[in-house]
Amino acid sequence: NVAPPIPEKWNDRLKRLEHITSSNTLWRAPHSKFTEAIWTHGNLSLNKIVLGDDGTWKLTDFDGMLLQPLIDSTIRFPAIRDIASLYWSISKLMYNLNILDYELENEIREWLLEGWSSAVPKKWSHPDSLDSHKGGVLIWEYDCALCELYLDQAFSRKRKLYTTNRLSNVTRVQTLMFKNRLYSALSKITFLIGLLLFFGWNIIDKNLLLISVFITLMVSLSFKKIYHYRAPKNW
Repeated sequence: NVAPPIPEKWNDRLKRLEHITSSNTLWRAPHSKFTEAIWTHGNLSLNKIVLGDDGTWKLTDFDGMLLQPLIDSTIRFPAIRDIASLYWSISKLMYNLNILDYELENEIREWLLEGWSSAVPKKWSHPDSLDSHKGGVLIWEYDCALCELYLDQAFSRKRKLYTTNRLSNVTRVQTLMFKNRLYSALSKITFLIGLLLFFGWNIIDKNLLLISVFITLMVSLSFKKIYHYRAPKNW
């Protein structure tokens, strides 16, 4: 059931959710080629995972996404959307239990992602697939927040604090990623300079030329590492 990524449909979905909820937010993602489209569990939550009599964990009450046909025409998403749904489930649980410990919540999210990454096909947990600059888990948690807002409005429910917090955090995350583009640009520029230096092969001392090329490529690699290091965490 694995299919190629469909970023156009996924971004169109976000556009529709933003429109029908009047969220006053805007976020699109290019998505990595590793974010394959699969039949996901829909709005997966912790209360649908139970310990069976035989000692194994089981998924129950598989009902997909509530009012999904009114939002979107596809039910194919990356596997990481299930992780985003579980993140959302954790936020709900801690909110309902009145546990306002964001450090603990982030630790639980990190444990969940690490456990998932160790079990799924390597392509799904590839660094490019989890890269926040390309969407990662964060764009799908944003999707979950918009869905929650949509359901609150559809059933005239009071907007939840965790929904408001996640949506209000979108601008901060986008600002951080926009600033990070400077390091990506510097990495590409220094790499290009390193390649251009080869045009001086016949007029520049070859040892000096090779040293210069090595330095520019190392600087380019350093900027690239900084770019990825500064990406928002996936939990």
